[in-house]
Amino acid sequence: MPHPLPTAPGALLGYRKTGQPIYLQAGGSGDGDAGDGTQQDSQDTGQQSPATQGQQGSSQDGQHGSEGDVASLPDFAQKLIRDLRTEAASSRTNAKTQAAEQARQDLAQQIGKALGLVKDGDQPADPAQLAQQIGDLSGQNKSLTVELAVYKAAAKVGADAGKLTDSRAFLAQLDKLDPTADGFDAKLRDAIKKAVEDNPQYRTDGQAPAPRGGSEPPGRPGTAGKAANLTDAITAKLAKSSG
Repeated sequence: MPHPLPTAPGALLGYRKTGQPIYLQAGGSGDGDAGDGTQQDSQDTGQQSPATQGQQGSSQDGQHGSEGDVASLPDFAQKLIRDLRTEAASSRTNAKTQAAEQARQDLAQQIGKALGLVKDGDQPADPAQLAQQIGDLSGQNKSLTVELAVYKAAAKVGADAGKLTDSRAFLAQLDKLDPTADGFDAKLRDAIKKAVEDNPQYRTDGQAPAPRGGSEPPGRPGTAGKAANLTDAITAKLAKSSG
C-alpha cells in the first residue's frame, strides 16, 4: 500500500545519491518531486537548467535586438533613418568637393599673380582659362627662343635669318625641335644649311651660287656676286667676317 507524500513545507522527502537530504519546498505539489529535485540540484551545483538558460538567452537576444535593429522599427522610421544617413553622406562629399575646388582656385590665383596674368582686385582666376594662357605663353616663349637661336646660327652659315624666320615652311620644320634638349644647336644648324641648299634665296647675299664652268648667272652681265645695295653689302661683309 503506497504511503501518502508529506505536504508540510520543510518535510523530509528523502535523500540524494550523494547523501544530501531533500526537503519539501513551500508551494510545491506532491507529484513535483522531480521538479523540486532538479531545481535543488541546480542550486547545489551552481548550474542553470536548460529551460532557464533558454529563457535568459531569449531575453538577452531581445534586448540586444531592440537596441540597434533598424528592421524592427516601423517603416516610416526606417525610411527616415535611411534618408538622414544619405543626406549626411552627401553633405560630407559636397564639403570635400568644395574644399578641393577652393584650393584649386587659390592656387590658380597665386600662379596668375606670379606670372602677371592676374592683378589685385581682379575676379578670381578661372583655372581652365589660366592654364590656357600659360600654355599660350609657353608656346610663344618657345617660338621666341627658337627664332633667337636662328638669328645666332644663321650668320655662321651665311644664311639670312630674317628670310628664314619669315618662311612658314622653315619654321614648321623647327616645331619638331626642342630648344631645351641636348643637341638642339647642331640640329638647328643642319636645318638652316639644308634650307639654304634647297633655297639659295635664303643666302645672306640673296644670290644663288655661280654655275659650274665659270658662266655668269642669268641677269645683267658682270653682276654675279655683287650686292644690290649698301645694306646688302654690309650684311654680306659681316656674314663673311663672322664665318
